[in-house]
Amino acid sequence: TNSPNKYNIFLYRMSSVNIKHKEKLSFEPEINELINKFLQSLKTNSQPTSRSSYTISLETLNVLKKFIGFMKFHTTEEFMNNLKKLDLLMEGNIKPKGIIGSTVLKKEFCCGNMIRRVIFMLREEINNYNSTIKQNHDSEDNLASKPVGSMFDLLARLPKEQASSNSNNKGKKFDIRATAINIIRELTDEVKNIDEQIFQIGVDLIHDNEILLIPTPDSKTILNFLINVKKDKNWKKRNFTCIITESYPNNLDKAQKFALKLSDLGIDTIIIPDSMIFAVMSKIGKVIIGCKQIFSNGSAIVSSTGVQTVVQCAKEFRVPIIVMAGLYKLSSISPFDIKENYLEVGGSKLTGSLLPKQHTVVGDEGDYSRLIMVNNINDFIAAEFIDIIITNTGAYSPSFMYRVVADNYESV
Repeated sequence: TNSPNKYNIFLYRMSSVNIKHKEKLSFEPEINELINKFLQSLKTNSQPTSRSSYTISLETLNVLKKFIGFMKFHTTEEFMNNLKKLDLLMEGNIKPKGIIGSTVLKKEFCCGNMIRRVIFMLREEINNYNSTIKQNHDSEDNLASKPVGSMFDLLARLPKEQASSNSNNKGKKFDIRATAINIIRELTDEVKNIDEQIFQIGVDLIHDNEILLIPTPDSKTILNFLINVKKDKNWKKRNFTCIITESYPNNLDKAQKFALKLSDLGIDTIIIPDSMIFAVMSKIGKVIIGCKQIFSNGSAIVSSTGVQTVVQCAKEFRVPIIVMAGLYKLSSISPFDIKENYLEVGGSKLTGSLLPKQHTVVGDEGDYSRLIMVNNINDFIAAEFIDIIITNTGAYSPSFMYRVVADNYESV
């Protein structure tokens, strides 16, 4: 009865979830309604260019907080299993009863990233709690087994033992629901403050009178980084030039707005067609890229086309390539079958403006019935092309990202 095992809470293991019987996976009606509403919002913004990883991460944390509030459970094991089921759902691997199907989830990595991060941090809290309880129990046993030298020693130890016993009784209670909600609040604050942290880490990489190439004008992280660099007091007397690829046709408007915001701050900004990459690369000091996803092997997915051409050209000219992204974009997934699983092709809304309007009569000028257009939405960058990855926790080599994943995320 005095064994410390009686104080231990269940230690979560990912393998504890039995996913073989997928038809038995289900949630409460309130949770189904909550998840369906979230999935419907993703479907409404089904075009990849209209989805923001930052916004989706915050929405996922908000859904997760409500999910935990609605969840009914009896044991810690059941609580953790429900979180794992939600993770599998957000990855698109299962479809519980009452949940609408959505193919968008397989392309939005931040949903699963946020849930696995919460699971990892919650498991650490459980382990720390168990260690504290075990340590208190061992010290209590050692104190009880220590021989009494005199009546004075016995009387002196009684209050301490009673206080220790009261402290252990208080420590037996562990509110896993409240702990999980506090973790979600911490992650929400972390996501909102990522731009400032990335600026503090990466500001020293930008030099005076340097020319920077930005091939991802849709990245808010890169935009905020450059704005913070320009506004920094130590940088008012320094100048740098930004060359922005127009990323035609998907991100042309975003490239123009990106350049306008930099120009308004007094930053020399130039927009060039994607075809001019090789012509200007010899003048470039650094290539700075914002990405949508970073894999555990250091490779990345970016939401602008043509970046693969940029990195290959930069490698040929020996120009450093820097990737900037928040930790919420880092995933424990290893990339495989890139074209089928991760690369997306735009629909009619994105490609329709590239061609003149068709004539109704077949055979007239403007008939495109035999024309096939491929308009890629995103691109893949292999780890061998990246020199350094800057996150809100530090700057890392691509080969070290597996360690960063292990230190921050629960494995799939």
